[in-house]
Amino acid sequence: MVLVGILSVMAGTLRSHVNMQLRGEVSAWSLVALEQLNRDLADATYVQLPALPVGTTNNRLAGCKNYSPALAAAAIPGGARYDATANVVAFLYCKTNGTAAAPVMGIPMPALLRYEASGAALTCPASIPAVGNCGDAPTPGVTVAAAVRNFHHRDDDGAQTPALFTRVFDGVEMHFAVGSGSQTMVAGGPPQAQIPVPVTIKVDTLIRANKPWGALLGD
Repeated sequence: MVLVGILSVMAGTLRSHVNMQLRGEVSAWSLVALEQLNRDLADATYVQLPALPVGTTNNRLAGCKNYSPALAAAAIPGGARYDATANVVAFLYCKTNGTAAAPVMGIPMPALLRYEASGAALTCPASIPAVGNCGDAPTPGVTVAAAVRNFHHRDDDGAQTPALFTRVFDGVEMHFAVGSGSQTMVAGGPPQAQIPVPVTIKVDTLIRANKPWGALLGD
């Protein structure tokens, strides 16, 4: 009984150590995704997806930085850019469904991709990258990169629940998971003593978007 107790404590310690290590790695992936998303939304002056009204959901996030529909409509000197010395940046985020058997962009797992176009003459929403299936090759003038790998719907990839992005008045709510979506078995002796370790971090967050001059985003 004493030996069983000692082995049980050792197994629990090992599980805790590995769990912390894996969750630390997964947390880092989450922070990488949030950092880029936060920069884009914090600087966004136009959000196309998810669209208004508040409460609308979408599995894609798209918008522009340094562009004003109001200035474009006014046709004033200097054009539609808030900063005439900087480019308009149009971005789109989407989730792939890559697997080991069918990788997307060489990534053998679901991933969050970021498409971007940049230029002084871009307009929104017309210049937001047009993407049929997430992972399609970018059109000329558009770049694409993986923002985060092992990216999943928070609760269920199959049912796509909940939606990744929800429009709120002052930004976008995000609900997603980063990690394998399953458990890793850590060897702790014979097969019956293997230790299950969850390797998924679920994220629910709000990113506030920029609202220049008090204008509603997307107006």
